[in-house]
Amino acid sequence: MIRFIGLVGYWFNNFLISFIEIFSIIALFIRYFPLSLSSKYHNRAIFFESFLNAVYQTGIRTLYVTSIISILFGLFISLQIINYVNININNLEAFVNLLIIFVIHEIGPLVSGIILILRATSFIAVRLSLMEVNDEYEVLKSFGINPIVFIVTPILSAFPLSLLAIIFYFDFLSISASYFILFIQNNTIEFGYFWKILLLKIGNIEIVITLLKAMIGGILIGAISILFSQKVEKKFSKIANSVATSITSATIVFIIINFVISLIGYLV
Repeated sequence: MIRFIGLVGYWFNNFLISFIEIFSIIALFIRYFPLSLSSKYHNRAIFFESFLNAVYQTGIRTLYVTSIISILFGLFISLQIINYVNININNLEAFVNLLIIFVIHEIGPLVSGIILILRATSFIAVRLSLMEVNDEYEVLKSFGINPIVFIVTPILSAFPLSLLAIIFYFDFLSISASYFILFIQNNTIEFGYFWKILLLKIGNIEIVITLLKAMIGGILIGAISILFSQKVEKKFSKIANSVATSITSATIVFIIINFVISLIGYLV
């Protein structure tokens, strides 16, 4: 019993420390973001170069995976709905409402975040872990480059923007794939009319929920990636553990964030 209590206390202590460290990284981002946009010490050029590379790694390189998964989800969801309900022009709004709940509210942000975590978090964690092991941060400082401007602010800027773009891309492809199944069942419903009804049904709450999940989730995923990459203690043997911990922690945190924001959205 005493051993169990000790393990719980050890776990809680590590969790609390990690929690404080994550928000310390976010605080550094808020503090140094204006400096990153300054032309002083070439900070702006350094920031944008790192930012564009981060966007490429976190956003553009995930498009092919996002395309496949979003289409499959869209086909699966529409098949399940149509299997129970015969959709026609009169009850099209009901079909659209279900798509908004399943795709835009829940599946789109959640799956997009997991795709970002699996693709980008592993890349960032490995890259920064290697920089820590090889003392590259000291090299940056010797060249007059602020590591926060070079690493923290670009990553925490790119992750939420990339996640937001992935969510929109996922939603569009998934809903378009859903229309394809609908068209097979009822070819009298036009694509333009279908999207017109859907866009009219999307309210402010859906937009706010999507933005919150992308912004909060993206920043936390980026901060977690940075945090655990600094815990390798300059040992190559700990890089694999750093990557695994980053992915696991980011996934758990992102799922919790999604659940909390969705719950608030339903209660409002």
